Amino acid sequence: MIILKKKKINLKLININLFSQISFLLHLSSNIKKFKVKNIIFISSISSFFASGLNLFYGMSKRALNSVVESFYFSRDSDFTKIQHYISGPLDTNMILSKKSIFPPVSTKKFAKLIISNLNKDVLYYFYPKYWRLVILILKFLPWRILRYFQKKFINFKD
Repeated sequence: MIILKKKKINLKLININLFSQISFLLHLSSNIKKFKVKNIIFISSISSFFASGLNLFYGMSKRALNSVVESFYFSRDSDFTKIQHYISGPLDTNMILSKKSIFPPVSTKKFAKLIISNLNKDVLYYFYPKYWRLVILILKFLPWRILRYFQKKFINFKD
């Protein structure tokens, strides 16, 4: 299996996309009042819902991050700090130049403007673009075979 052959890359993905954020959150959570933190922003990926193939470990780490954010969101003891948790579709960056999907990449500038406009608001799950919420909802109710076909053909990027 190609995924297991790239063990170092997979561990690096998990460290970057999950453990580093948990570590930061642990440090921050004990100092929120001290530093008067007003906003904490997490950006996850649509891959956290349906990842496979070369995208598997990235998706798994983002899925775990979603759980960490949910737990932190509901367990915080202060309403002073606002938490925004975004689930992003593919962004228009140099990381996806050679990848194809039926869902076009979205502007990072528009995404940044959205995040700034939501500062000082609690946003547990904000899908960007918004149509991803509907796509995920529909996919969750599909029979496994149809979901698997749809996932391979349209959602996950093909290398």
